[in-house]
Amino acid sequence: MFLATLSLPELGEATPESHSFLAGLTLGRQARHVIRGAASLLDVDELKQGLRIVSRDRTGAISLTVRTHAGAKGAVRVIVHPRNPHLTLGTTLGMLSIVEAGDWHHGLLPIPAGDDQVEAVCRGMVFEAERLLRRGLARTYRSQSSRLVRLSGRVDPLDFATANLTGRSRVQCSFSQYTTSNAYNQLVALGLIAASRISSDRATRSRARRATQQFDIEPPRYVKRPKFYGGQYAEYAGAHQLATLLLDGLGVGDRRVDTATIAPFSVATNLLFESFLLSAVRHALGRMYQVRRERLRVFDRGAESQRTLRPDIVVREVATQRLVLIIDAKYEASFPQLPASDHYQAYVYGDIFGRAFAERPLPVVLAAPYTETVSVEYQRVSSRLDARPHRPITWLLGIGIRELVDAIRRRGPRHEPKLAEQLMLIVASTGEPRVPR
Repeated sequence: MFLATLSLPELGEATPESHSFLAGLTLGRQARHVIRGAASLLDVDELKQGLRIVSRDRTGAISLTVRTHAGAKGAVRVIVHPRNPHLTLGTTLGMLSIVEAGDWHHGLLPIPAGDDQVEAVCRGMVFEAERLLRRGLARTYRSQSSRLVRLSGRVDPLDFATANLTGRSRVQCSFSQYTTSNAYNQLVALGLIAASRISSDRATRSRARRATQQFDIEPPRYVKRPKFYGGQYAEYAGAHQLATLLLDGLGVGDRRVDTATIAPFSVATNLLFESFLLSAVRHALGRMYQVRRERLRVFDRGAESQRTLRPDIVVREVATQRLVLIIDAKYEASFPQLPASDHYQAYVYGDIFGRAFAERPLPVVLAAPYTETVSVEYQRVSSRLDARPHRPITWLLGIGIRELVDAIRRRGPRHEPKLAEQLMLIVASTGEPRVPR
């Protein structure tokens, strides 16, 4: 019995008083085991009134087995969505697939409004498996030894001579035979089994079971993911990534375990946004610029940790190694309303790195998720405090995650013109900064 779906932001809380369906519930045995493994995602306390669920600073989804006072068994799906107002679970999965999972065959998984990541991955698992079936499953050779009427492969001379003397029709042969029962197909079959048991959508479960039957493979309890994806196995990378995400839930690969309890997602979204921004900037600027994380030495005294600063992203010209841009990822900020501390941090970066490594002025970008990609030139510090003609410039850059992910899905990151245009504008900026209108 599927009870309800609970949606919480990062660092959110749900109690029996705020969500009545939590009243009178207790955790199942398997759910207690998963909660210990998913402690980075949320805390669950069993109170006299029911369950109290507190999310941490991560994005994810988890399905918990619960019991009511009457002893009925059910499941509660808990979805922890980003606390940034411009990010959704769909954009989080899009960033995750680009940074960690690579490019799937048919692009990123679309997630309808109100849907969660687990359902999206279940549908993607079925979609990729059906595509592999239409294409034809990868086959490998398997060595066999058997008595055959028609000679095949390597014949045992002694057994052949004995058969001739005794009039026996079958001869012992060692031969190789094509088979689809290999690690590539077994991992996909395990992913389908997981999807058929995890998904709360009846149509998805039915499609997963039908696809599993077409594989006609008895999958083992555990299959190690292959490392080679070339030749006939090139199409398996996406399906294996989806299967791995599902099977990462504790006990999903074991048929004897209640698979209503799964926690395949627990993502540190602030770090994910920083990694995605690094990848997007690198592709947008192209080969003329070097984009990386870099620890820069800016002080002459003190311990090593006190002599260096480490911005999130450092951009240099490849030919001259000249520092041209500093980017600081601001996941928690709501563009363009950034606190004064972020502006002062950008000013320090621009002042110190500009004097040490670059011709003045050195632009510093504070990049935050937004509904579209747009930049604003900004001078936070009053000219009465800093009257230099080339004092550091701060740029506020809104990153349209949804449009950027869609562009990467359709055509590749090099064909996303808006981000490249804004970055090149900032890199080429010189002269007196202007206060935005």
